Amino acid sequence: LVRIDRLRDRRITMQPNESTALLSPTETPIGVTEALQRLTNARDKGRLGHALLFAGGGGHGAYDLAIQLSRELLDMPRESSSSALWNHPDFKCLSPLPPASQQVTTDDGTDPVPHQLQRDPYARLEVGANWGIPADNARQMIQWASMTPWQASCKVALVAEVEKVNEATAEILLKTLEEPPDDVTIILVTA
Repeated sequence: LVRIDRLRDRRITMQPNESTALLSPTETPIGVTEALQRLTNARDKGRLGHALLFAGGGGHGAYDLAIQLSRELLDMPRESSSSALWNHPDFKCLSPLPPASQQVTTDDGTDPVPHQLQRDPYARLEVGANWGIPADNARQMIQWASMTPWQASCKVALVAEVEKVNEATAEILLKTLEEPPDDVTIILVTA
């Protein structure tokens, strides 16, 4: 796992910690660009983990890093539109939703969290305290992850606001997090 803390506000560097790579406060300032470079270097050397945890959430660069890393892993051109990632068949975003009784969608019918991230990955997400990641959506993501990549050489799953996972959803995701398919990278982002 990789931990990212407040990329905008603090000075951090990568330090290995047993089986994990930990980004923790130190004297060396780095931002999203340098963290992305270090993660892509780890991928190129075959040392990037199958699951990454970015702490910091909205407002601190963790989502921006997750989005940029997803684009790198899927070999997307830098010039591609901001919506290209969200429409890529080998990218999936699992995000919290409000309770069914108060289901919220944006004007274009999309889920609110991916829509917010597409507009501004640095903004704090507008997620209610009673929102959760539905177990059915987790099952769909696992089924999606088990299929062969369609356009890229791998698949990337982004789990936004992972602290909103309830016990049932966590049990569903656990096996995939422990033993994911070889060609899947799961990026968990938490506040």
